[in-house]
Amino acid sequence: MINYIELDSGARLVSEKIEHTEVCSIGFWFLNGSVDENSEEKGYAHFIEHILFKGTASRSTSDIAKSFDRIGSNFNAFTEKELTCFYCTFPAKHIKYVIDLLTEIIFKPLFDIKEINKEKNVIISEINEYLELPEENSFDLFIENMWLPHPIGYKITGEVKDIKNIKKKSLYKYYSERYIPGNLVISAAGSIDEVLLVNLLNSSLPSSKSGPDSSDVLSKRTKPEYRYNCEYHKYPSKQIHLHAGAAFPSPAGMKDYYNLLFFSTIMGESMSSRLFQKLREENGYCYTIYSFRSIYNYYSMWNIYANTIPKLLTEFMDKLNIELNNILINSISISEIADARTHLEGGLILSQEDMELRMKRLARHYIFSGRCFDFTESMEMLYSVTREDINQFISSNLINKEFNVLVYGDAGKIKNKDYNIAIKG
Repeated sequence: MINYIELDSGARLVSEKIEHTEVCSIGFWFLNGSVDENSEEKGYAHFIEHILFKGTASRSTSDIAKSFDRIGSNFNAFTEKELTCFYCTFPAKHIKYVIDLLTEIIFKPLFDIKEINKEKNVIISEINEYLELPEENSFDLFIENMWLPHPIGYKITGEVKDIKNIKKKSLYKYYSERYIPGNLVISAAGSIDEVLLVNLLNSSLPSSKSGPDSSDVLSKRTKPEYRYNCEYHKYPSKQIHLHAGAAFPSPAGMKDYYNLLFFSTIMGESMSSRLFQKLREENGYCYTIYSFRSIYNYYSMWNIYANTIPKLLTEFMDKLNIELNNILINSISISEIADARTHLEGGLILSQEDMELRMKRLARHYIFSGRCFDFTESMEMLYSVTREDINQFISSNLINKEFNVLVYGDAGKIKNKDYNIAIKG
């Protein structure tokens, strides 16, 4: 059973007790990411994710690492465009220990200037590493071309110059205004004594009843202006890295989300997908090709990534256009939908055994729709999607829309018309 509780601090807790495990996973999800930064704050959310590991009044950086390691837990964090998460998966008997540790790290950080300066070097190294990974760097350029100057186009890490310019005072101000219980969703799945969990969180979290809450933070977000862009970025590489994608209003609810999920699964999210089979297996135009979904507050995107060799680029692009337009000529079949359904059903069943995945799923469902869907409800939605639903998604969001495109590599002399991608109704 999934429970929802507003804690004394104003944070919201969503939890699911699982009887057949001795594992628990807890995530602290702040409704803040790189999209909430202004031009003077680029990279702040990601930097804060790092600096919260770097000591409290009673624990050094080394002490924090040892504290998690000694109980055999998996502790990590990540920053996204609209979220920052700190989470731990651990033997359930250590729940008090873990909550005490997490809340101390998150809400009582030192922000020591020496650690801040050291971490600048770490993050600059991280940024430079990504710059040398063509797939990652090209995707950042693709997103920038689509969305800048809106913050959704910022790199999550920030640029090197942004990191060098970070000042402790402004960084701490950003942290203190956003990393508060009122802007926090806590998700927990596994072997949980829910009464104990609530009591531990109520006694450990600071109060933010008198401060800003998530509505204050989220109300400052502005709608990005989608812009079409088609670019060739010359880069000394033996491969061409291609990104193509279209943006559309985000799903209004889980039903719309599942329509997008089915479409993307059929087109490019598995080895049996249309794009993988046609462009790689049947024609040998590429080594890697897949599609994926990105869902944000205002807009979502359906994206394709592929790599190929320069001499095959023109043929590859022609074939990609053909396959995308085949969804109108050779409509998605009942058998493809059935295969996608059992593929997604299998993934859902497997995820039931992973407490960390269950915890993340709870949080993302709650943040997206205001409630969570249990296994039975999720299965019902999986089995409710029809061919008409998927066709409606395609016609509403993709037909007669030119895809944003980035061709990244050394493709010689090409013209824009050589790499336009569109589904023409």
